[in-house]
Amino acid sequence: MKYFIDNTTSVIESNLYKRSNYDTFVNWLQDKEEIALDLETEGLFNHSNKIVMLQISDGQDCYVLDTRGTDYI
Repeated sequence: MKYFIDNTTSVIESNLYKRSNYDTFVNWLQDKEEIALDLETEGLFNHSNKIVMLQISDGQDCYVLDTRGTDYI
């Protein structure tokens, strides 16, 4: 399952993903031995660009964190 975390109510749940929250994500992450990580930034090829999206997966579930307007990172 895919879970989406942001600080707005603009994302509506669908059969493709569910809304979640940061505390649930942290609890899910605590017992993982391996994860995959993907980052999206504001621009290309510049290490000073701000991270705007963070995806973390254990191969079964995936959490997508929209970091815009948050203090996650």
